[in-house]
Amino acid sequence: MQSPKNTYVITPVILNILICYLLLAPLAVSAELKLESVYPNAGVLDQNMTVTLTGTGFDENTRVSMLPDVGNRKAIIGTADTSGGARGIAIADSTAYIADGKNGLQIFDIRNPETPSLIESADTPGEAIDIAVSNGMAYIADGTHGLQVIDLSGPSLISSLDTPGYAQGITIADTTAYIADGEKGVQIIDISDPKKPSLIRSVDTPGEAYEVAVRNQTAYVADYYGGIQAINLDDGSVRTVNSRIDKACGITISGDIAYVTDHFNGLYIIDMNDPSSILGSVDTNANTYAVSVADQSVFVADYMGVKVIDVSNPSHPEIRWMVKTPGPALDIRVIGKNAYTANGIP
Repeated sequence: MQSPKNTYVITPVILNILICYLLLAPLAVSAELKLESVYPNAGVLDQNMTVTLTGTGFDENTRVSMLPDVGNRKAIIGTADTSGGARGIAIADSTAYIADGKNGLQIFDIRNPETPSLIESADTPGEAIDIAVSNGMAYIADGTHGLQVIDLSGPSLISSLDTPGYAQGITIADTTAYIADGEKGVQIIDISDPKKPSLIRSVDTPGEAYEVAVRNQTAYVADYYGGIQAINLDDGSVRTVNSRIDKACGITISGDIAYVTDHFNGLYIIDMNDPSSILGSVDTNANTYAVSVADQSVFVADYMGVKVIDVSNPSHPEIRWMVKTPGPALDIRVIGKNAYTANGIP
């Protein structure tokens, strides 16, 4: 049984090493002193690191101090315990919905991110792995118990649909749910009537379906050892679009760019106009799970916590910050200036 873990609320402004106005401590403060950039701005304690500062008003006589933010006190601004092993997270308005493993759905008020508070909970028959929220309903990928639908006005379980595999990822597009069903591929389900979900099509994939992203009339599948698979939603045909990603487990598409997490090799960036090639990549040096995009930054949930990656040049992505969380970050959503993670046992 999974031991209780936490969900964490992270603000990606001041991270492992506190580098802000405290960074430069000149012997004589000058009105012209201006710090424009610091790179890198995350490091490991007790290890040497070369840091490049750019700006004006300082020279070789300027004293520089770098102070470790022990425990990420300036990064993790809020936390809330969950009764199970938090695996997935969805955000709607000012509410966080946690797929909490053996303990189903946990619902938190996050109007004040520093003090998230439990509102309601609803159990599911299986193990809640992933969650999507749409039109007042929570759709849960519930492991061996397939799709579970919860009316959030209760909350109460109103319907379910068994799937042949292990439901571990879910994406909603319009009135259709796409279930990443492990070794049984992808289950495409009509949810136009949430009380009566019905199977549209079952599509097998060569690997193990972990997550699905939909773009136009194609569902792109992070298919673990099957790489990236593309399902034509008109006829259900499947083709391999990228086999170079060894253990694809997470995928998010923003515009013409796909961001894919490889369980053992970090983040890969793919131009969807030529998905067979790799546009750029960066190793996060930890097992990776999920990915979320905000502006020119990508947030990767991994075994160590959260990596914030600058993708303004997608051919050369760079890790800018890191936030270490007490447990592995398994899922992540970025809303405004805050990132919300589900931390449990993978």
